Amino acid sequence: MFIPYGAYISIYFNVKSLKKGILSVFLLCFGIEVVRFVFEYLGLVIKQGFDMSVILLNISGGILSFLLFKLIKNLRFSKVTGIKGA
Repeated sequence: MFIPYGAYISIYFNVKSLKKGILSVFLLCFGIEVVRFVFEYLGLVIKQGFDMSVILLNISGGILSFLLFKLIKNLRFSKVTGIKGA
């Protein structure tokens, strides 16, 4: 679910720092889980329980796509200009 989010924060929000990227992915994933928990508590959605593996997979997918997009962006930039980094 969070694989496209890693690329989005690089493109649209211009996040370049790995720490900011990881923090952004973590906060969004955690926020969605908190909202889902509140909705379950209020009876607005069917109870599914708390599954830590889903959170870890979502966070790792977002971080992986963020790093992959940064790598592709740096490789493309270095091919065009001959300078490493962007």
